[in-house]
Amino acid sequence: MEEPQFTHLLQSNDAPPEDTVREVTNFLAGPWQDLAYVDDEIQRLWELLDQAQWQRNQTVDFINTYNVILSPIRRIPTDILHEIFSYCPTTHRNPVMSTKEAPLILTQICRSWRSVALSCPCIWARIHTPGAFDEDEFQAHGLPCYETMQMRCEHIQTWLSRSATFPISVSIDYPYSRWDPSDRQTSWEEKIVKRLFETLSPFAPRWKDVEIRLPADLHPHLEALIPVENLPNLRNLKISAEGRRISGL
Repeated sequence: MEEPQFTHLLQSNDAPPEDTVREVTNFLAGPWQDLAYVDDEIQRLWELLDQAQWQRNQTVDFINTYNVILSPIRRIPTDILHEIFSYCPTTHRNPVMSTKEAPLILTQICRSWRSVALSCPCIWARIHTPGAFDEDEFQAHGLPCYETMQMRCEHIQTWLSRSATFPISVSIDYPYSRWDPSDRQTSWEEKIVKRLFETLSPFAPRWKDVEIRLPADLHPHLEALIPVENLPNLRNLKISAEGRRISGL
């Protein structure tokens, strides 16, 4: 496309004569038209591409809507799901009653998984519960302490009832710093702990591994409600009382 008569001007910064300006202007008229055509063609192709991309996205969304029916996880037999679920709860401690971890999180996925999780007793055979409350828990429920513990105990009973006949692992953590015999709240805290032991008592014959951290002042409730003769399956016991730890079989 280069014109020889203009070559010397491309190799310098000399000002072109007026007649040369007209010649170059006329010379570029065709290329400017070609550029405009190409730009229009590019714009047309971009619009076609946008339309094609939109159609593709619509088609993908449609396919994905119905493709979930073919998902392999939906066709896994219940016994296999039971096996998978059995590995979901944490192993370094007993599970807590939180929807952020197994087994409760497994009941939040979908109706079928909830049904499978509720029919899988082994994942409900371990539980950790604090014996005390904090201010956040009070504010979350907006209930008096005993009513809050009553609600928690109902959850514990429901949880352990799902374990069928499986041996149970239980851990209770009541911080020593919470217990002050001279505090005016001692009476209702004692009542709260007693309510917790009353809830756990029916499941005591299936206790296998138990860990309890509890002030010694509250031990009489444990001994009264859950005597040793009611623990035929107990294999591991760890009790911490005011800094003293009692371990045994």
